[in-house]
This record gives sequence, C-alpha cells and structure tokens, in this order.
Amino acid sequence: MSDTERHTTEAEEMYLITIARAIEDGAGPPVSVSTIADALDVSSVSANQMVKKLGTMGYVTYVPYKGVGLTPDGERLANVVLRSRRLWGVFLVDHLGFSPRRADELACEMEHVAPDELADRLSSFLGDPTTGPQGRLIPGGEGQRSDAFISLIDVPAGT
Repeated sequence: MSDTERHTTEAEEMYLITIARAIEDGAGPPVSVSTIADALDVSSVSANQMVKKLGTMGYVTYVPYKGVGLTPDGERLANVVLRSRRLWGVFLVDHLGFSPRRADELACEMEHVAPDELADRLSSFLGDPTTGPQGRLIPGGEGQRSDAFISLIDVPAGT
C-alpha cells in the first residue's frame, strides 16, 4: 500500500490498529465495540459511529451486537500502521535508549505521519527486525504480516 493509497485520518487508523491489536490479544474477531471504546477511551456511541463509517469505507465488517472484524483492506492498512509503529519502537529503544513503554507512546505519534517509504528504509537500517520492543510481530512490508505468522484460516483442519 503506497502513501498515495492512504486516505485515512489518524483517528480512523487508531480504530483499525486497535481492532488488530485486540485480535492479536485473542479478543476476536469479532471485537466488541465496547472493547474498542474502552481501549481508545471514547464513548460507545462514538466508537459505534466510527465503526459504521469504517464499514462503509470497506475496512471493517460490523455485525450489530456482535462486533467488528477487519476486511482484507482493513487488515492491510492496520498492518502498515503497526509496522511503522513497531519499527519506530525498535529504533527508539535500541538506538536512543527509551524504555519499551515510552518508545511505544512516542511511536504512536509518529506512525501516522511517517511515509511508508520511511518504514521500509527504517526496517532496512534496523536489520529487518521481526518483533518490536514489546515482543509483538512486526508486519512485513506492503502491509503483510511477518513470515513468522500463519493465520489459523490458512492451517488445514486437524493440524
């Protein structure tokens, strides 16, 4: 996904990565709207409105009273943002000496403004790390997950 394809606001991206992170943590899909609202410290009404908006944009699937899942486009965009965040986290911890927690806070501010090309160069500079400072996988370039990740949907039944 190139920079020209990102037509989302910081708030929209925060919702997408919040959903992706909740899924990483085993909270879905579907992820409840209340889980998203709590994580972002917004009202359930606000979260519900944004989820509906993201659904019309094609980034999430939303089933009222059930929850939210990411579409392939939503997952791709969330991975682009998470990749940037986690790469910045590695840089801030390994090269500038920040704690993992503080690095994540700073990286959260940088993830939305850094062009995708910068994430590619940063990854190369860092030796293409596969995990961030908090142990989470860094999605690969172009919004793809790291090769170390295998989606359960891709695992044959009975395996």
